[in-house]
Order: sequence, then C-alpha cells, then structure tokens
Amino acid sequence: MKIFFSGDFCPNNRVRDLINNEDVSQIFGNLKEVLDSVDYSVVNLECPIEPENKIAINKVGPALSTNEKAIRVLKEAGFNLLTLANNHIKDFGEEGVSSTINCIKKNALDYVGAGFGINEARKIFYIESEVGKIGIINITENEFSTTVNEEYGAYGLDIIDNTYVIKEAKKEADLVIIVYHGGHEGYQLPSPRMKRLFHYFVDCGVDSIICHHSHCFSGFENYNGAPIFYGLGNFSFDWVGLNDNEWNYGYGVFLKVGLGKKIDFEIIPYKQGMKDNPGIELLEETERVIFNEKINFLNTIIDCDDLLVEEFAKLSNSRQIEYEVYMQPYSNRILRGLYRRGLLPSFFSDKKKKVFLNLARCESHRDLLFDYLSKK
Repeated sequence: MKIFFSGDFCPNNRVRDLINNEDVSQIFGNLKEVLDSVDYSVVNLECPIEPENKIAINKVGPALSTNEKAIRVLKEAGFNLLTLANNHIKDFGEEGVSSTINCIKKNALDYVGAGFGINEARKIFYIESEVGKIGIINITENEFSTTVNEEYGAYGLDIIDNTYVIKEAKKEADLVIIVYHGGHEGYQLPSPRMKRLFHYFVDCGVDSIICHHSHCFSGFENYNGAPIFYGLGNFSFDWVGLNDNEWNYGYGVFLKVGLGKKIDFEIIPYKQGMKDNPGIELLEETERVIFNEKINFLNTIIDCDDLLVEEFAKLSNSRQIEYEVYMQPYSNRILRGLYRRGLLPSFFSDKKKKVFLNLARCESHRDLLFDYLSKK
C-alpha cells in the first residue's frame, strides 16, 4: 500500500483566491500526478473552516481560517484523511473546530486529531488495507488549540496518555503511525528533547513518525526500523514577502507499506508560494540536487547527538532576547522594540529569573502555574 503524507495546508493570501475558484490544477500543479498514483493521501489542515460568527479567540499569534471550498478542493485533489491536531485548528474557538469537522463529514472525507473532549480528540483512525490494518494517531504540542475537559479541540502532547493510545492502537492495528505537529518554527532540526521523545514513541511500538509545524523542512532517520521524519515543511502556505527561502520548500513522504510490516519510503520535494506561482511545483532536477545535499547535511546532524545539542545551543542563544522580551512588563510592540534596542531597562533580575526557572521546572509548581495562567 502506498500512502502519501504532506505538511501544513493553509490556503492563505493568493491561494485563497485559487480556493474560491476551486482551481485544483493551479494549486497542486504537477504534484497531482503523485496524488493520483497512491492508494491513500493525508494532509494537515492548518486552519479551521470559519464558523458563522467568525470570532477569533484571544491568543498569541495570527488567527487563520478558510472556507468549505478548501475541503472540496482537497477532496478533488485526491486526499482522504485530514489531520487536525495542530496549533491553529481552534483559532476560531470551539465553533471553528465543530464547523471544520462537520464540513469534512459533509464532504465524505475522514479526519483525526480533534473532536469534542479528550476521548474524541484522541481517537485512532484506522485504514483497512490488503497489507493489514494501519492505525493513525495525531498529536500536537500544546498551545491554544488542545482540548481539556468537555470542549472541542485538538489532541495534545501528554506522554502518559499518548502511551496509552499507542498501546490501544497496537492491539488493533498491524502498523501504527504518528502524525505529530510540533517543533521550533524556522529551525530545520529537532530539539534533543524531540528526538528522545520520538525514539520513546518507537520503543512503545510506533512504526513511523511524520512531523510538521516548523514551516521549514528537516531531515529524517531510521530508528530501530522505524522511519522518522522531523519536518515536512509547508505544503501550501502562501505568505506575503516570503517567496524564495526555507518557508517555500518542503517535501511529501511516500510510505510504501508491505506485508510483514515492511516500510519503504521516498521523499517528494516541492516548492510553493513562489513569486511567480503561488501553487505547488515538484522540484526540477537541478533543484533536487541542492535539496538532497541539504537533507543529507541535516541527517548528519540528526544522527549525532553531540552535533544536535551543539546546534540547539546556537538556536537558544540566537533567540535569547526574544524570550527576555516575553518576561518583561512591556506589553506593546513599540515598548518591546525600545527594550530590544537597550533603551528601556530590564525588570528581570537574576533572582526573578531563578523564581521563574523553579516555577517552570518543578512539576508541582508548574501544575499550579499552568492552572493560574489558564484561568480567564
């Protein structure tokens, strides 16, 4: 069985116009030939269907959305399963999640990774095939989208609960795949923590892991026979001012599942949101050579824990000022800009830093801190 996995689909900017015209050929270009050649296709829907009230939630970051035509376009392109566990699916509240699920059902497509309450959101999706039963688990890192108690939302990272779900899937399925949404935006490597987490999931019985979220592609590795892809990059995410950098390049994964849990794979690199074409295009031969060189470089780092730690330290140092700003009482863009330039003082003393460290690091303190910060 051949399954195609792709990254973040958010029909934004120029692609929104193509969606409104339901222009499948312009959006997917020559990638459509790939979609036509597989048995099953999976895509991450990185935004909800706008509900009638069109009221975005109060959150950090942009509120993204699309309309029902996007679902129709995905269906016509050949997609079967939409993964919903991501950080934007709840941008328009519970109504947005509900309207998205209803729209997917209306168009006779399947979904995984979100629902009403944790029991629905954590449900495993099963694919019946000639090579056996395949279980798909969809998990996102916790931001403003994950569900708690009895409300609509996405299935979040909770290692204990995730382990139970993996065990449940192993009882029912011949093969278990996790589609995971997380990582550091704009960073082309997993953190050392993420690598350990994914290895743990494989040790629990997962047969492959597909990751997206960082808006740039990462490398991959084979751990104990399980292919792990640390970042597919954007699938379709047209953004103003970003027309030829890491944002615009990504890849799909062709998983070829055979009898006896044998998994082969092929990566399908493409570009999207370019200056002269907002749609998706397969890379040409010369572009593939450059792409493969970059992938091999990333794989070398992923394969070596010391190099991975070293690169992550560079990332941490480069973003230190960003997190310093978060800790300051400056609440608007102008004041934050002045602080970045050293024109306003820091109120974050070494003693205060140790207090924050203890609150975030100690599990019992963190329980109460999260509860306090979550209250409206």
